[in-house]
Amino acid sequence: MAHILIDWLNNDVQLSKKIESSQNLAGEFATGYLVGEILSKYGLQEDFPQFSTSNNSISQLNNFTRIERTLHLLGIPFNTNHARQIMTMEKGAVQQLLYQLYTALNRKKKRNLTGTAMETMTAPATKILAQAETQQYQNLIKKRTERGCDLSLQELVNKHERFKARQDEIINKQKYEDDEGKRQELESKRQYLLNRSKEKRAKDAELEARIKSKQQDLGYELEIEPMPASVVMIPKTPPLFTKQALEKKRKLKKEVESQDTMNDIRRFERRVLQHSEFDDDEGFDENPPGESMNVSDMELSSPYEQEALSSKIGATSSQELVVYTKPLQAGQVDPYILEIRRRLQEDIHARREREKRRRKVLVDQLRALEAIEDSKREESLVSHLLRQSQFERRLAVELLQTRHEKDVLRHNRISHEKELEIRRKQDFIEAMDREAELARLTRLEYAEQIRKDKELHDIIQAEKAEAIHTDNVDFCIHITWQMVDFALKIGEYRQLTENLIPAKVWREWNALFVSDRPFFDDEKRITAEEQAEIDQQNQKLHAQTVLQEESLKILDEGDFNEYRNMIGEWEPPAGSQSAITITHVPPMDNPIFGYVINRLHNNIHPPAAKLPTPLFPAFGLKIIVLGKSFAGKSSALKRYSDGNYNISPNKTIRGRTSAPHRSQSGGILILSKFQ
Repeated sequence: MAHILIDWLNNDVQLSKKIESSQNLAGEFATGYLVGEILSKYGLQEDFPQFSTSNNSISQLNNFTRIERTLHLLGIPFNTNHARQIMTMEKGAVQQLLYQLYTALNRKKKRNLTGTAMETMTAPATKILAQAETQQYQNLIKKRTERGCDLSLQELVNKHERFKARQDEIINKQKYEDDEGKRQELESKRQYLLNRSKEKRAKDAELEARIKSKQQDLGYELEIEPMPASVVMIPKTPPLFTKQALEKKRKLKKEVESQDTMNDIRRFERRVLQHSEFDDDEGFDENPPGESMNVSDMELSSPYEQEALSSKIGATSSQELVVYTKPLQAGQVDPYILEIRRRLQEDIHARREREKRRRKVLVDQLRALEAIEDSKREESLVSHLLRQSQFERRLAVELLQTRHEKDVLRHNRISHEKELEIRRKQDFIEAMDREAELARLTRLEYAEQIRKDKELHDIIQAEKAEAIHTDNVDFCIHITWQMVDFALKIGEYRQLTENLIPAKVWREWNALFVSDRPFFDDEKRITAEEQAEIDQQNQKLHAQTVLQEESLKILDEGDFNEYRNMIGEWEPPAGSQSAITITHVPPMDNPIFGYVINRLHNNIHPPAAKLPTPLFPAFGLKIIVLGKSFAGKSSALKRYSDGNYNISPNKTIRGRTSAPHRSQSGGILILSKFQ
């Protein structure tokens, strides 16, 4: 599927940057710029010039915030989790988004729809919901996207950690090389000492063999004075050998050596006893009957045993000689033979004594050598144990120091945490005290403000009551003066004419009194406000003229009303002809008279032609039905649309575009007009 998407991006979409392989697909689309370019190629992303090609978090946030609305318009599910997966280049996230884009854009291309048409077809409720989701998406992606400064700081920390790890690795490697060099040096010294001890042992063995060969050549043994053993530095015992193993090995070696020594002693004593047996008639024979000397016994025997063997051979030859001469001298005892026998017995006795002394010397030397070897072995073991104990002591000291440092760090951390806890509690208490103090001050300020507001309200109410009282008093005074003026006007007229007041004059005065107009032009009765206005205008005469004009206007209106209603002076006499004629005037609310007037008016001013009735009403009935599949939505809509004009947007668009219509399980929109 990846090669199909890459072929579509490179050939059909023709992006500004060519995608070489699917391995760098996630890295190229991590910024969101290429996604916006794809949407712009299909005419869906109008704000594509505002996209950024940078690889920082701000550019990613800007790009993915802008493409979210377009992806929702195409019907592609897209939220903050998908955006973060693409930003962090998780495996498969970009391929999934591109596959959805590929499917949605091909469907849009087949239907031949534009972005404006798709937005127009969206229901208003869906638009409101999409706006709310977009706002929530923007808030969430801002919270979940790390800032550039945080990323750079984390990168710097990681860089220092990598540098520290490299330094630690170099230090450990150098330390390991130093330790390895020291170990190799110690091993070379140990090997040198071992080779040296082996060479010395070989030289000692060669010297001892040479001494023994000389003794055999001379026929007597040399008195060897015990010499102090040379001090040999025993190399360090490998650490794999424990104390118990060394002790066991030493005991086993001692047992083997003691067993070999006992065997040698038994063999030596047996041969000595064989030499001590002497027969007067037949001589003596070292070998008992049925036992013969072989080469291995000669090789294993010591120089002293070889000397005894030579003497044995000589005795055998002499015995053979005696046996051979015996028949010649039968019945006689030769003194020469006796002397020889005596000397032989003395030699045998002396030989026995020498063997005893030699054996004693050998045993003493063997014991001395064993003691020396034991002392050396014990010294080497003690030195090794001392060295091992020093190393263990040094390790124990280091472990104690480490434990002490750990305890100090733990105590310091506990004390620091306690201090932080105490400081946190103090800060919390101080914050609570500060909040309480601020709340108290706020309550005091609020109470003071309420008191001031009450005082101001009382002052305003008092001023308002005083103003109302003043207005009432002024109104009463004004009305009183008006009544006084009215009475004075009547008195003045009666005094001057000494007659009753005519009805017209009475009506005029009554109209002036009702309209609150002055009867006299008295400047003393002008109020302070009117005087201030007159002073500001600086036209007192003009004010009087205005008052007179308003009074005349009121009087003229009164005369016109009398004329129109034919009352007062215009009322016809009771018995006149005009009265008869006027009586035939139709009343004001005569419907026939109104019909004639309307007919004449329509003939003179014919009304404009009425507008034709629109095909569609000023309003439409929109029905949106939501529900599960096969729940009866279509049947209900058919029942509602019986007897109405129905317009289906889906059928209209299908007929205009001639595109395959795909039914949706969502709502069906019907515009109806009641007949």
